[in-house]
Amino acid sequence: MKKNTLRIGLSIGILLSPTLYAQTPTYSVKELRSDPLTPIGEKAREGKFQFRSFEAFDVPQYKVDQAYLQKSQDEIELLNALVKKPQNKEQRANILFRLAELNWGIEKTQYTRKSELYDREMDEYLSKKRKNKPSVPVFSGKTTFELYKEIIRSTPNYQRIDEVIFLAGFRGKEIGAPNYVRFFETLTKKFPNTEYISDAYMEIGDYHFNERSFESAIENYNEVLKLPNRLHNFALYKTSWCYYNQNKFRAAKKVMQRVVETSKNVPHEIQLRQEALKDLVLFFSDLGEYKEAEKYFTSIGENEYARIVLEKLSDIYFDQARYNLAIATISRLIDRYPEYEFTPKYHSRLIDCYERVQNLVQSMKEMVRFLGEYAPESRWYVVNENPERRDYADTRSEVYGRFLANKYHEQSQKEAKTDPRKSEKFALTAMGFYKKYLDRFSDHANAYEMHMLYAELLFEYKKFERAADQYEQVVLGGAKKTHYKKALTGQTDSLNRVEVEKYKRIEPIAERKKASLEKLEMPRTTEKLIAANELYVRSFPTDPIAPEMLYQRARLFYNYNHFEKSLNAFSNVVKIYPKSKAADKSRHLILDIHNIKKDWPALEQTAETYLAVEHFATDENKVILLDLIQGAIFKRAEELEKSKKHYEAAQVYESLTRRYPSSKYADKALFNASMNYIEGDYAKAAISSSEGFLKQFPKSGLGPKLMLSLATYFDEKLDYANAAKYFELLARTDPKSNVAPDALFNAGLYYENLNEYDKALVDYKKHLELYPESKDKDSIAFSIAAVYEKKKDFASASKA
Repeated sequence: MKKNTLRIGLSIGILLSPTLYAQTPTYSVKELRSDPLTPIGEKAREGKFQFRSFEAFDVPQYKVDQAYLQKSQDEIELLNALVKKPQNKEQRANILFRLAELNWGIEKTQYTRKSELYDREMDEYLSKKRKNKPSVPVFSGKTTFELYKEIIRSTPNYQRIDEVIFLAGFRGKEIGAPNYVRFFETLTKKFPNTEYISDAYMEIGDYHFNERSFESAIENYNEVLKLPNRLHNFALYKTSWCYYNQNKFRAAKKVMQRVVETSKNVPHEIQLRQEALKDLVLFFSDLGEYKEAEKYFTSIGENEYARIVLEKLSDIYFDQARYNLAIATISRLIDRYPEYEFTPKYHSRLIDCYERVQNLVQSMKEMVRFLGEYAPESRWYVVNENPERRDYADTRSEVYGRFLANKYHEQSQKEAKTDPRKSEKFALTAMGFYKKYLDRFSDHANAYEMHMLYAELLFEYKKFERAADQYEQVVLGGAKKTHYKKALTGQTDSLNRVEVEKYKRIEPIAERKKASLEKLEMPRTTEKLIAANELYVRSFPTDPIAPEMLYQRARLFYNYNHFEKSLNAFSNVVKIYPKSKAADKSRHLILDIHNIKKDWPALEQTAETYLAVEHFATDENKVILLDLIQGAIFKRAEELEKSKKHYEAAQVYESLTRRYPSSKYADKALFNASMNYIEGDYAKAAISSSEGFLKQFPKSGLGPKLMLSLATYFDEKLDYANAAKYFELLARTDPKSNVAPDALFNAGLYYENLNEYDKALVDYKKHLELYPESKDKDSIAFSIAAVYEKKKDFASASKA
């Protein structure tokens, strides 16, 4: 039946709500999960696409003003009055039709306004700005529906009856009226040529679809397909979903492929085609045909959907715990789309799948692959600049990097007793992963524990220098952290072991340069060990090993000939921990430093101070200290002697002998004192000192040398009396010495010249007695005769 061109108030219009056809899931990774097949009795599954099967009298969003509402209400009041007056049926039907239009418009507008108010009040309620929860507005539409039914009842021959019947069904559907579908069925039976026929069959098909009567739905959709109309592809679309709900997935796929093919380049079906492509993703996924899907979508130039199939299918398999199939699809997805923004998430799921099938080896291999393919320098990272995507890749990389290092470390520990070689292999692998982790995630919160674990593993395998660096990173985490003390101890222990090996090569050089006080440059590790020692003592000053830490610091300065620093450092040990073993060792080295530096006054003073330290001044140490004191005095005198300060030197030498008469240096000191008096031309002091020497050390081997020096000294001063005295004393003290014959001869000669003839005769005669084979025997015999002549004893002279 043709539509009458006469309408009342067509300019006002009626909005017809769209029919919903599609519910296709979205494809975010979070939501990529398949639904189970729809059980009998539940709502049929369908696509997401929305379209209007009938469009007329459209007022967008019912946004009409108050003036319109008032005008419409006035018109309704007028029409209600008119309809009560006698009219012919056609006119009355026109009035009722107009009333239906007006009432629908007013009710829809009021409902829209109430909905907007409800939304505002609900927001206030949720934000606690409103005490009472607002009531949900309800749309009736019943008045309009009843008016359409009245026209059908009272005027079945109305010229627009086909339109009224269709609108009755359409509005009935919108307000949820029971059996609204009978209006569409009536229309198809009574008015097969109406312009609404395709829309009616479409609505009937949708009704049966929603009632899960899929065969009936298909029959009605097929009626749409028989006619030339704009709903052709929409009917195909719904037919495909009917097959899908009947579990006829291949048929559903085939029909949906027709939708994709026939809707291409159709302007008003662009959205339909996009939804059909998405629905095909589901169909291929349910069929498990990811290879076929890839081929199909590639052939029609829609490569993206091939990827989506792999995503969807991998999700389905994973949710269904079909992990081997999930592994296959995810692996293909990763290989085919390595730069896809969500590939890291699927790669992570692949790792999860391997873990769930207890294939830890392959899982760990994929973790290694993951770390490389989504690293900051990787192609994926360069292509994908989205912060969220990068953050995900970084977060999972951190987890996997940490797991790999810890797992290989754990395996190394398990194999340690049974298979040391295998254990070492695992350990070396773990070290590599620890390093890679810390190179990339040094700022991560977990890096603290990783540094500690890495350090302990390195220490276990004697990689002490690297272990020290890792312990240091833990220490830098702060004194309040869990492993601070353990790490600081580990750092010093590691560096100490490094130092022992390095110093073996350096020690000979240090010893050679010690006397010249030449400093050696310290290795980086030595400086770090010193710093670690200092930090330990500051952090734990009362700890039992703190004294040794402070001592080690001082000893390191000492080892590299940094004597000023080491002296201060050893002094700190003595000052802070005076009764510790470290302090006693420090005292010994303080004395040694003074000795190396030839600071004899400091050595003497320090040694004397230590004699007063009761626990240090043991019998053994007393011997050492006294020897150092005496040696220091002796050396101090020597330095004065070298400076030509003979009198001061002699005084110091004498003080040594005076203070320590039993010292091993006593005779040498007094001898040197005498020699310095001689050298300085202090005759009286020389005589006094020498006589003291001869008296105190009569058996000293230095006596003859001293007497010869004295005799020579007085000889040079022309003091022949003293010269004769000491020549004579020399000969008598050591008659067997090489110089004794000459000394005795000289003594006799000097006495002869001094007119002390008796003394001269004694020395001459003693010479002939002791040295009968002397080269001077004839000369001495002549001298004896001459002395007798000088004494006027000519008889003795003639006998001589």
